[in-house]
Amino acid sequence: MQSLLQKNRQPVSSHPWQYFLLVYALKRAVLAAVFVSQTQSLPDNLPLTDIGAALTPTVAAALLRYREGGMVAVRGLFWTCV
Repeated sequence: MQSLLQKNRQPVSSHPWQYFLLVYALKRAVLAAVFVSQTQSLPDNLPLTDIGAALTPTVAAALLRYREGGMVAVRGLFWTCV
């Protein structure tokens, strides 16, 4: 089943502006969620916005890689990071 889905997937190339736009949109969503939730800090006084700032570019890269090549491309992205 997995191979059938990957064979039918058309490769889509992304541009740097798509990445930056997606990072911006995701960061705005994280900031809105933090503002609405008004939660206390995480352990060691780590603000929730710092977690969002660290993970937003990673999530954006994973989403664009998934759009380009599926789960295989995402695994390849994270494999190069290790």
